[in-house]
Amino acid sequence: MKTTLAILLLGTAVAGAAPATKCGPVHGTPIYENDHKDTRATEPTRSVKVYDNGSWMFEVTTPDGKVAASSSGCLDESDLKQVRADLKKAKWKISHPRIHCMAISSSYSVLKVDGKEVFEAHTCGNDVLDDVSARSEADIEKIIAPAWQSGAALTTPPASNGPIKAQVANPPTGAPR
Repeated sequence: MKTTLAILLLGTAVAGAAPATKCGPVHGTPIYENDHKDTRATEPTRSVKVYDNGSWMFEVTTPDGKVAASSSGCLDESDLKQVRADLKKAKWKISHPRIHCMAISSSYSVLKVDGKEVFEAHTCGNDVLDDVSARSEADIEKIIAPAWQSGAALTTPPASNGPIKAQVANPPTGAPR
């Protein structure tokens, strides 16, 4: 009961103390989504979605597709305006460098805008996002950082279980890693 109450309070308080937009229930296609995935079948997917009305939702989805944890909130008007401006100026152009590292990681990020995949970021990936889009994506990630932080609180086990790193934000920067 205490855990449920803490999750509910965290999900509503993390978005900030400033007055929120007139967010309603989460519905429709997100205007921005960042999914942290893993190719190993045993790892959950973590995602943050921002909707046109300013609502944001963080979810942890188990490998079998069930929502294991979630939190939500509402961006304030200025943050929502900035997200929209960043999405408008981003062109999501991808280039491929002649030289890149060959490291492989099982985890990666998938960016979606209006439900369409625009970029997939892998460690040492062969795709590089254009500078304008990379800056826009970084700006958006700063704005939605509270959503990732709420997810870390939901997915980090209690201290009694020992220290475990929570995968919070690993936003792609557009540069090879």
